[in-house]
Amino acid sequence: MNNKSDTSIIKDSVLDADKSSEIISAAAKALIGSAVAITGVATGSVAVSILAPFVVEAFNLLIPHQRLSRVEKLWKILSSKICNMSEKEVEHRFHTPEFLDIFEDCISQAVRAVSDDRLENLASVLEKSLTDEQIKYLQTKRLLSIFSELNDVEIIILQSYGYMNPTEFRDQHKSIFQNAVIYDTASEEEQEENAMYINYTNHLISVGLIGPHQSGGSQLYITQLGNMLLKILGRSETVEFVIGSTVNPVTAMENAEQKFSKIERDSKINNKVNDNPLGLSKSQQNRRLADERLRG
Repeated sequence: MNNKSDTSIIKDSVLDADKSSEIISAAAKALIGSAVAITGVATGSVAVSILAPFVVEAFNLLIPHQRLSRVEKLWKILSSKICNMSEKEVEHRFHTPEFLDIFEDCISQAVRAVSDDRLENLASVLEKSLTDEQIKYLQTKRLLSIFSELNDVEIIILQSYGYMNPTEFRDQHKSIFQNAVIYDTASEEEQEENAMYINYTNHLISVGLIGPHQSGGSQLYITQLGNMLLKILGRSETVEFVIGSTVNPVTAMENAEQKFSKIERDSKINNKVNDNPLGLSKSQQNRRLADERLRG
């Protein structure tokens, strides 16, 4: 194995990113210089002079250091996951072109990751690629590509569709799901959060990660592709999945629009809940209705 220190190896892994920053930094300096020359003593030049040192610092120092910090964190998480592997096994995998390609993709995503959860997911992909020689290279590449299109909230929403009873999971992530269904009295902020939730769900449908059940109906469940993604990200160990079917994105989007139109229509009708044989409180009734509507 290479005798370089861990820090040296990590720095080498982000060298290209740092070079890119140097190029961008030089361009930023030139742009600032041009702006100052054009504005002269005009008011705009004051704003440029205020921004200039911070822009240059960001490209020269903050961005490269942030990238290095993220890759170091990924490195530590991965190290904790493969502590049972021998040096010989790791060396063998690192000398395969397939693993190196996946490693490069993960590093590329890691330098832009803004959450530890995302780094944890990428470390899980690398762990599986290191420890399982049967892992399919092209499948992993595709799943990584899909993962790069999703944000952290969409991953959590995807997980919720895998549970037989998602109520407990949604309660754990209340800030995400509390405005998944709204009523006539919703504030503007709640309506905006609802619009984003619908957009996130539509996106999951459009890339084939959730869809209708294989037996038919309008309810949405996680698809086999969605299950595969959560599995490689290390997010499916304790989940009892209900598998839907992979759907055509165009058809799926139409179904989603119909579904959320139905939710909006039903929410207006059900502001009054007359049928309450279980004696539930108003908030319990609303939560029960919300769970039913989220399922379709």
